[in-house]
Amino acid sequence: MRSGRSRWKFSFHRSSPSTTTTSSPSSSTSFNSDTPPEFLCPVSGSLMADPVILPSGHTFERACIEVCSELSFSPPSVSPPLELSSSSPPLLISNAALKTAIANWCDRSCLPRPTPLSSTSAREIVMKLLPPDHDAKVKGSVDCKLNKPLSVRTRKQNSVVSSNSSLSLSSNSNSQLSSHSSSTSSSSFSPSCGTPKENSTNSEISKASSVPSTNQLSNPSTPCPGDSLEEEILQKLTDSESDPIDQDTATVEAMISLRQATRESRDRRLALCTFRLLASLRQTLLSRDTVVLTNAAAAVVNLSIEPENKVPIVRSGAIPPLIDILKYGSSEAREHAAGALFSLAVEEENRAPIGVLGAIPPLIQLFCHRSDGSDRVRHDAGRALFHLTLMETNRSKLARISGAVRRVLSIATSPDETGSIRKLAMMLVCNLAGSTEGRAVLLDSDAVSAVVELIKNEFEEEYSIATLYGMSKVGLRFRGLAKAAGVEEVLARVVEAGEGVRADMARKVVQTVQGDVGGGTGKGLVSGEWFEWDDDLLEISDASVVSMGVGAFPQQHKEVRSVVGSSSTKF
Repeated sequence: MRSGRSRWKFSFHRSSPSTTTTSSPSSSTSFNSDTPPEFLCPVSGSLMADPVILPSGHTFERACIEVCSELSFSPPSVSPPLELSSSSPPLLISNAALKTAIANWCDRSCLPRPTPLSSTSAREIVMKLLPPDHDAKVKGSVDCKLNKPLSVRTRKQNSVVSSNSSLSLSSNSNSQLSSHSSSTSSSSFSPSCGTPKENSTNSEISKASSVPSTNQLSNPSTPCPGDSLEEEILQKLTDSESDPIDQDTATVEAMISLRQATRESRDRRLALCTFRLLASLRQTLLSRDTVVLTNAAAAVVNLSIEPENKVPIVRSGAIPPLIDILKYGSSEAREHAAGALFSLAVEEENRAPIGVLGAIPPLIQLFCHRSDGSDRVRHDAGRALFHLTLMETNRSKLARISGAVRRVLSIATSPDETGSIRKLAMMLVCNLAGSTEGRAVLLDSDAVSAVVELIKNEFEEEYSIATLYGMSKVGLRFRGLAKAAGVEEVLARVVEAGEGVRADMARKVVQTVQGDVGGGTGKGLVSGEWFEWDDDLLEISDASVVSMGVGAFPQQHKEVRSVVGSSSTKF
């Protein structure tokens, strides 16, 4: 009995002996207080054995978030709340890098590696977090789902849902009971008519304050602009009883109508950016029909013009299909997909999930190869990369792509490229100089001599000097390469030419090359962001830049905004 009590004392799960036997090291509280918080699941509070990433950028233990989805429950530690539904399971992406990091940390700390939670253990953890009234709501939605007859056409004809339920997100009724008979639905969603055909690509649909609320969309007394068009489009997309040929025609017509409507006005774009429409639009982005795919991608671009729509679009799961279009779509579809990713990447909150979901490699492919599309698609790919690499983790992702940095450098120095493409390439190089991994790869790619040649030719001198300034943080290795490339002679002209940030940066680089660096600490600006350096730097006041490039050069703000600013082009 004493040993049994000891196990109960140290077990994280205390509800039953069976839980104790299924508990894993990951659910133990025996790890020390130095555990990195990013290694802990927000739901269980324990080390993650199988971490997965949601399109929103959040990371959870797989079993825990699957149970949360089944119960349509957003973990209380996550803000803003996630909109999880059993009828639309979230897209879960395995985080192999984090899993390896956790395993290595456990080995160094002499702790056992965590093992995945069982579904039973995960459910018990989540059930303890549920609010008191959640069980009744879940039970009511399950009873309704099991007992209520399923009729697609009836639901489409009666777009108003009863007052004690809400939206119906999906449209195919054939697989609902077989695949989700044990699942539960959120109180904010009515029982679904079915699940999309490809559950592996389903994603969460998250709510933003700018999008009409669930009650507005389900309450007949609350008219919503564009509601009739939304219903018309959804009916065409979800009419499973029609002939396949007629259904294909209806889908084409629906996407053309949506594309045209999203060109009309801001109010129209805001009204049409609803949970139901985004869910259907994401499925349409998976179509193999070129016409459907092109119009759907163009509609996403148009919807993303409005700042309020950017986060809901990403959280609806649109990014993976857009990335597939970049890889395999037609030229026109790729152009729209690149434009959509550029527009969505302007929003800072979207940059992490877009990078995590794998957008950077295909964007680099489009940007670096002329044969892959028109100048527009290369410009949009470059702009998307610029905004994405304002984030440290995305700079690291770009730096790790084999040969990518060399190709970007070659574009920046190539006289055969247009000036705007070369400028975008130089801005990417400047961003890379703001990260440790980026600086190392730049030095390996002979960036010092390449940038010196650009300064000699007076091409984008501001970005070139800022890039040297970033690379100078490497220390002795940079000094040797800089002396060989003649950095002192080239920058002497800039230092003598006048005052300002450009001259101050050049002076600091020369001091580093000469080994004459004074003490102190400060902050430097590379590619529009503050970076903490560990030696003396000047403090640049004009640093509140998000989408303008290097904010240290005020005279360039207008020009830079024209290169990388938010998209307003309608397709």
